[in-house]
Amino acid sequence: MGDRPYITCLDLAITTGVAHGLAGAAKPTLETWGLKGPDTRPAKLALLDEMLDRHIADHHPDMIFYERPLPIAVLMKIGATESTIQMLRSLAAVAEGSAARHDLRVGSWTVQEARQAVIGRGRFPRGEAKKHVLAFCRLLRFSPANDNEADALIGFLYQSALLNPRTAHLSTPLFATG
Repeated sequence: MGDRPYITCLDLAITTGVAHGLAGAAKPTLETWGLKGPDTRPAKLALLDEMLDRHIADHHPDMIFYERPLPIAVLMKIGATESTIQMLRSLAAVAEGSAARHDLRVGSWTVQEARQAVIGRGRFPRGEAKKHVLAFCRLLRFSPANDNEADALIGFLYQSALLNPRTAHLSTPLFATG
């Protein structure tokens, strides 16, 4: 790992957003990984594991970060099903296992802490967050294809700033005020 580690940030879901590049990169690579093809949860998890293995072989990241699933109580309150909760937690376990298998540092962030640090606001009215995140990314001249890539990008900007606070103001002006 050099002065600037290569990081991969994941917004884990059936449609997974990915942002990767050198920490603090002006234009990280944004991707969407689809897990909709397989019919069963185990098959979807195996597909994510294969995608992570290919990504690690192709890009050699030093660290993998992911957006931590919401607490179970919050997920239940907003109407998530048992199978959705199990899927989200399992996707996180696959990311952690893949990182461990490749001897990579792994970490996570909460959606609220990343949005608060990067956008300046962690909470939004129900149904508004994705729209605001996409608009903010586009304001910074990024071009996420969807809200999954936008959330991964927010994670990338957040983790980049945490890894090198002296340059945090380059990824978003909100870090400069803190």
